[in-house]
Amino acid sequence: MFKNICFLWLAFLVCLHAQNTEVAQLNQQLGSFQLKFQHLMHTRGTHWYQSKKIDVQMLSTAINEYDKSKNTALLFYFFEASQLHHWVVDHTGIVVHTTTPLNEQKLQKYTNSIRNYYQQQNHRGAKVKSGTKNNKPPKELGILTKELFPSTTITALEKYFHWMVVPASEIAAIPIYTLQPFEDQNIFVVDKHVVNIAHSMDEFLNQVVYQNEESGIKWQRKVTLPLKNPLLIGNPDFSGCENQFSSLLGAEKEVALIGDLLQTKTWIGKEATKNVLMEKSKNSNLIYLATHGISDSSDPMHASYLVMSTNQDGNCEKVTAMEAQNLKLLPETLVVLSACQTGLGQTLDAGIIGVGRAFIKAGASNVVMSLWDVNDQATLELMQVYAEQLLKSQSYFPSNSLRNSMLQYKQKNPNPSAWGAFISMGTPIVIESNFTLQR
Repeated sequence: MFKNICFLWLAFLVCLHAQNTEVAQLNQQLGSFQLKFQHLMHTRGTHWYQSKKIDVQMLSTAINEYDKSKNTALLFYFFEASQLHHWVVDHTGIVVHTTTPLNEQKLQKYTNSIRNYYQQQNHRGAKVKSGTKNNKPPKELGILTKELFPSTTITALEKYFHWMVVPASEIAAIPIYTLQPFEDQNIFVVDKHVVNIAHSMDEFLNQVVYQNEESGIKWQRKVTLPLKNPLLIGNPDFSGCENQFSSLLGAEKEVALIGDLLQTKTWIGKEATKNVLMEKSKNSNLIYLATHGISDSSDPMHASYLVMSTNQDGNCEKVTAMEAQNLKLLPETLVVLSACQTGLGQTLDAGIIGVGRAFIKAGASNVVMSLWDVNDQATLELMQVYAEQLLKSQSYFPSNSLRNSMLQYKQKNPNPSAWGAFISMGTPIVIESNFTLQR
């Protein structure tokens, strides 16, 4: 009997030591990640930025405050010594820790291969690619799925409806909704889970405070967000642009249909100017931009941009990532970037700098952005459904609105390249929420 008690006590001590070791390791990686994110912020011009000190206890407490239904898990990725660490954290602390032999060079290679596979012709980018599309998925798609979601990670994550992904390096550029990591390989992530990309640990913690204390969202059973001056811009006049951007008839129709749905003015063609965006964005909580988008990995803040209408002098107008991040947006603003490559840019250790993140820096709570050159007609059809979903009350708003629009459109067009190009970055509202039309 005494030996059994001693054995159990020894086993408990061993388990406790292992647990403490994991906590210490995650705390060290969180600290390193925060420094890397601080470097990311400095790189995009915010030289005064200082990251918060974060530990496991702080994260689990924030998750508990954020989602009382206990349906949220945070998936934190971290590269170290040619390995990718996966940490699943929930309201109780560390759920599981796994490593896979994936380095950043292989990640970039796999991601580029997948993105090229999903590219379509007639996209909202400057260059129209020739040639036929390869209908056979590249082997890199299966390899990357296993590296990002090994069995121990996916088994832990399946218990949670909402995944909040804190990406390292280029992971934010991976179309997670289109992956099939489950035992039943006919099931996509989009079929079972809502996924959003966390802009940063700091932003998540700030949003928890805002939603729970400043806005009072925590104490409500349902949140309705009256639409304030929706800003819908589509298919600007590209006649003065040297790059010979093609007219986007799908984008024009897309914005017109959404304008009818939301009963609001639209800015199309010559009216879709840079000045309209810069002036009217400060008073709108829904900014919708359907135009050409360009990403640049060498100079992401000045050479990544959205194309606006040619000005009175005949010059092509652009809104760069630097200009976008200097906007002053309303709290709980949703920005939809229905354009090519808005989720891409320069890859750093703590994520990607580009147009998408710039709007988060400007104050948006959530940004919907694209991961490859999207097809004009497919985007028109998907985004029309998305606009309808924004008016429907649902949990994890507006990330779940995007997911539900994908599921609905997927029934019509099952090809992931048609429905899987977009991802939501930010912090969704957990309890049932929706936009409402002001009468």
